[in-house]
Amino acid sequence: MTRRRLKSQQELEEERQEAKRYLLGNFTLPTDKLLLLYARQSSIKQVLHNVYSALQQTEDLIERGLDLGWTREQITLFVENKLTKDGKIRSVSGTIPIEDREGLSTIVEHVKAGGVGAIMCVDVSRLTRDADLYDATKLAKTCRENHVLIVTNNTVYDFNNPNRDDLSAFIDEAKAAAKFIRDHIKGKMLKNRTKKAKMGRLANGVAPVGLMRDETGDSLVPSPHAPYISALYKRFRQLDADFALLYREVAGKLLFPETKGIEPKSMYLKRIKGGWTIASRLGLKNLLTNFAYDGHLVFNREVVKRNAHPAIVDHSDWLYAFEHLSDTDLDGNDIEKPEKAIRYTQKGSTNNALLAGRRHDGRPVLEGVAGERVHFGLSNWKNVGGAYVIDLRQNNAVGNFIGKVDTDTLDAVVVDRLMLRLEVYKANDFSQNDFTRTMWQQVRDKSMIAAFEKEEETTPATNKLQKDIDDLKTEVARVSRRISVAQDLMSDDELREAYASKARLSKRLAKLEDRQKQQETLEADAKQAEKDIEDAYEQWHGWDIERRRRFIRLVTQSITFKKLAGGWFKLEITWCPFPGIDLCTTEYALIWMRSHPVWTEEDKALLREHFSTDSRSHILHLFYTRTWSSIKTMASELGLKRLTPKKQADTDISKTMCLLDKDIIDMYELSMKEPEQWVWWRQSEIVNGDMGSGAGDRP
Repeated sequence: MTRRRLKSQQELEEERQEAKRYLLGNFTLPTDKLLLLYARQSSIKQVLHNVYSALQQTEDLIERGLDLGWTREQITLFVENKLTKDGKIRSVSGTIPIEDREGLSTIVEHVKAGGVGAIMCVDVSRLTRDADLYDATKLAKTCRENHVLIVTNNTVYDFNNPNRDDLSAFIDEAKAAAKFIRDHIKGKMLKNRTKKAKMGRLANGVAPVGLMRDETGDSLVPSPHAPYISALYKRFRQLDADFALLYREVAGKLLFPETKGIEPKSMYLKRIKGGWTIASRLGLKNLLTNFAYDGHLVFNREVVKRNAHPAIVDHSDWLYAFEHLSDTDLDGNDIEKPEKAIRYTQKGSTNNALLAGRRHDGRPVLEGVAGERVHFGLSNWKNVGGAYVIDLRQNNAVGNFIGKVDTDTLDAVVVDRLMLRLEVYKANDFSQNDFTRTMWQQVRDKSMIAAFEKEEETTPATNKLQKDIDDLKTEVARVSRRISVAQDLMSDDELREAYASKARLSKRLAKLEDRQKQQETLEADAKQAEKDIEDAYEQWHGWDIERRRRFIRLVTQSITFKKLAGGWFKLEITWCPFPGIDLCTTEYALIWMRSHPVWTEEDKALLREHFSTDSRSHILHLFYTRTWSSIKTMASELGLKRLTPKKQADTDISKTMCLLDKDIIDMYELSMKEPEQWVWWRQSEIVNGDMGSGAGDRP
């Protein structure tokens, strides 16, 4: 047996140079310009487990750029799979349009701006798997117009070389990448799984909670959680189909206890101590309308075989829930529901929340922190119109309630600080100079111009967005003509693909037209706000709610709201620069709303044991989130009395505060006194104007 000789460093270098000569041929690479590298992985699973692919698209690609003659300073890497605001990895399919991919759309903007010599990626499929070839054609034409090469591991595409048809070669490669998705992933693999499912064998990846795979892996059998699913259906029937009441009963409660070897995987469940509970109303509805619980095999949202495995719910209970909640009939066809009459009024109060709605870029005006959302909701409180409610997000569904503050309180905080800023603006008489125009130009730059940058060599009426819309309209018309003229000559598959292509392009067109409408609305709002700023201080309370909301949207960059602990909330406002007070762009408010935790039987037992004899300080430590007033009230209800001699309290905490309140006050260095309705403190000092001091300002 002969041992294989390892190649020397010199031999490896020679092979490398030979591969380089083969790749480049007669090309002269523009190493005096920028090189933009692009990396993309389609799924979260690939990002987490396919480490080799990640290295090949990042470190290896950078090394290759250096080897081809670029310097490290000239190379910029764009990785599409970044973390989202919620701390999750973003999966990016190659079928996603370029304008919806942050990394690739940024590369295209750099190409149009000039100074870029080449785009480099592992292969063309990283750039696009566009079945319509619209993105591939558009990207190639953009590179040709700006004399930019596209470099892959095997090829250099020079779209300006008259001796080569690189445009056709690039389109063919993109077409092959799209064909792989259509024929292999969506075609062959999906067909095989569908065939397997129709034979009665399990083809889905995850079994619904209450069921699990048998030993062969091809069928479903009841799991230890099956009785809990059955009980859920029976309870729905006992409540006479009162879905809202059932959800209130089960929300946040332990429904599926931990069982050794069984871990339900469903976007409709969330993990809690001891097991799992329902994540949302949508999750409960899907559990109560699942065909699998009646013994039917479902694949790709279609019942492919009935009575394929044992049912875990009584058929009459399952049918009762299905008929009350399902949006489809038993054959899977959509049920046409009668349209409800439009309600123009709502019993109680209307939505006058100042911070309700969305900004022009689609973000909520009032945002939550990562993993949370803030929304307006009607309140059960008397004399209060509504509340801003904080919920925990779970798999895109709203889960646990976190807290709420009435709209009057939160809106008053924002208006209070806005009026102080406008007062400084009026006092310094900035209306007579160019500062106002500059401020609103910054608003436009931040919200609109950056997102819809106008191209240099076009007339003011024709911008980049309009050009994209016109191109898509042309492409939709071309596909429509093809269907109209050649449909008799097309095969069924070709005709089906043509209609699908038209639908995809039309959807993209509608999205861009909606974006254009947002742009036009923002331009109009900004122009109106230039006039409003002169009158806002005196006439604010006479404006209607829509005019106030528009003004708030344009003078703030972001407003974030979060629950701290107990009855404390934190509001953070980032303002657009105001004339005379430019440096103070971010302010914070601590909002204190008295909280009343529910007394449990364990709490009452603890109070009976300690209230009569222990010191007030010790009792407050036992009940960390309760005030002395609430403790005395409960003690009175329980018939408890203090047996210790009356003397001065052994703590300086107010009767209406708890130890949690004191810790929050100490953490944010607030004065030790009764909390006000809200407490302001600032990140930076005010310049060119005094903003005044609010209740409880930092000393």
